[in-house]
Amino acid sequence: MRIADNAALDTAIAAGNLLGIPVVVYFSVIPNCPHANLRHYRFMEQGLRDAAADAAERGVGFVLRRAARNSLLSHLEELRAAMLVGDENPLREPERWRRSLARKLRIPFWTVDADVVVPSRVFGRSFFLLYHFRPHLQRELPRFLIEPANLAPAQRWRPAKKIDGDAIDQDITAGFSALDRSVKPVTTIRGGAHSALQRLDQFVSHELAGYEQSRGKPERQGTSRLSPYLHFGHISPLRIALQVNKAVAEGLAPTSARDRYFDQLIGWRELSVLFVRHNPHYDSWESAEPWACRTLEHHATDPRPHSYSLAELERAETRDELWNAAPREIVATGWMHNVMRMY
Repeated sequence: MRIADNAALDTAIAAGNLLGIPVVVYFSVIPNCPHANLRHYRFMEQGLRDAAADAAERGVGFVLRRAARNSLLSHLEELRAAMLVGDENPLREPERWRRSLARKLRIPFWTVDADVVVPSRVFGRSFFLLYHFRPHLQRELPRFLIEPANLAPAQRWRPAKKIDGDAIDQDITAGFSALDRSVKPVTTIRGGAHSALQRLDQFVSHELAGYEQSRGKPERQGTSRLSPYLHFGHISPLRIALQVNKAVAEGLAPTSARDRYFDQLIGWRELSVLFVRHNPHYDSWESAEPWACRTLEHHATDPRPHSYSLAELERAETRDELWNAAPREIVATGWMHNVMRMY
């Protein structure tokens, strides 16, 4: 959900330049994204506004349509599109969407692994631990840790007739009757590529140097706090990595801080992508290692001093004040420290 540093968009523009045609970005807003609430949609909406502005500046079209007039097939026919380029996503449901779409299309449909630094197909397999994965990753990183193309379109988007889309400056959730609106937007974190770059600049300029010492302390703001932007695609992990490298080169942080941060930004993150891509049971008991299953089974009948319902855990009604602090923080501020997430 960004215009800059987007490998899928660069691929589309490169193809468009070869074909002598312009490029348009299409975004479909669905009302029933699993587990999403008003806070998620508002953060996404802020990101879409940045994307629309950045697309216009780059000479790329941007069309947003909401349900129930958001058929991608109809949009492609309306544009008489020559081809379609999208993102890869190894999760089961997005992959099902793409396969279903591909069967209906009469034009080429390419997908690009735009959510990682090293495309996951480079490795061709999963790894058990970061310790096992790290040497393979370090061998490939120099080849991909380079400035993205950010190509300019040879043909700017100037449609002969107005392409009808929904306004991006209005509430994209209007009329979504089933949307959970109990979780309100927060003012502490604003969505979008522009906010993401501001947050990145703050991190590399003032916080990266102390990252090793403070990242594991929940009482301090020692992490990059870029995960919301990575989740929504508002910023590329490649851009973050390049800026971190630049900060180290300029003496703003030690190499050890960069290496520790790259373990999180690239190592664990891309290890997880590989796990999902290569393990069809990634979200079930069958995906666990045999030793882990044995351990869980062995301790299944251990006595528990206290037992809580899911609702009690969510409402922070336990005897553990550390646990209680975590959901309270994320409800109030939209953020939970990495250590508390694991806890």
